[in-house]
Amino acid sequence: TVQPESSISREEMAVILFRYAQSKGFDTTQQALLASYQDSQEVAENALDAVSWALAHQMLPTNGTTLLPKEAATRADCATMIMRFCEAYLPDAFPTVGIRANAQSITVLSSSPSDGTFAIEIKDLVSTLPAKKVEVAVWSQADQSDRFTYTAQLENGAYVVKASVANHQFHFGTYQVQVFVTLSNQMRLPAGTSQAEIAGSPAQIRLNSALQKVYAQAGRDLYSCYRYVVDHTSYQSLPIPLTPPEGYTADQWYALLALEEQQGNCFCYAAAFYHLALGLGYDARFVEGKVAMARGGYGPHGWVEITIDGATYICDPDMQDEAPSRNFYMQPADHPVIQYVR
Repeated sequence: TVQPESSISREEMAVILFRYAQSKGFDTTQQALLASYQDSQEVAENALDAVSWALAHQMLPTNGTTLLPKEAATRADCATMIMRFCEAYLPDAFPTVGIRANAQSITVLSSSPSDGTFAIEIKDLVSTLPAKKVEVAVWSQADQSDRFTYTAQLENGAYVVKASVANHQFHFGTYQVQVFVTLSNQMRLPAGTSQAEIAGSPAQIRLNSALQKVYAQAGRDLYSCYRYVVDHTSYQSLPIPLTPPEGYTADQWYALLALEEQQGNCFCYAAAFYHLALGLGYDARFVEGKVAMARGGYGPHGWVEITIDGATYICDPDMQDEAPSRNFYMQPADHPVIQYVR
């Protein structure tokens, strides 16, 4: 029965090579005794001659006491058996050929702290056979937990990779680079290593990425971005103040909660719109203050102030969400809809 998806056992690998040798008229009379192995009785009857023959030619790897005939043949087992078969029966069939690949120049051309991208250029690639594919493995962590492999593109005689820290868990610092070349004979070889310092802020990278997604959907219009925050954020009670993770400012973390998670409190609404406005070039400020409450007194609240031609306006996307019948967009700071206290 043909079972192409099944693993091949060690004894089955021996049988295949044994029968091939017989079909070619090779001498297969040399045999080894199996009795000295503790599990020799586990060898199938129709595989006894093949296993004995394989042991005689040291083709079947063992630990000296067991054969493990029913165990799946590993890649190492198969490689060893084929190599020793060739040594025994085909000693002159495969002359030694030097195969190598070497990238003489591996350089990080540029890196952008604003979006975490960086380019890697591989030049002067020398190999004994034509290169079919060039891949670049990149990582920054010692355990290579953020390892990512890129396929390089040929541009103006050099191989170029466009990498991003987003593929490496937003890590910054020293990056390791290793180039691999797949030759025309399908052999994949290491071709050189390098390293580079990648600088930037994970917070800014994440925030820029989130902002670009909003601009792609809402356009680069201030009011459209305001409506996007109002329409795509669900209110969620959070501790006030919220302590951001290390490396994040409060307004960055608030904005990411609204833009990535699409939920948050008034400070999240305000911070998201604040960064969208900044990205559009407006003179904007994120304000953490207080607002008059309907039941009396004041409660903590966040909003955005935008100054245009010397006049200041208040934008309050959270209140717009709570009271959609009223306009909280571009309220004159001296005549707001409700009372704001900085």
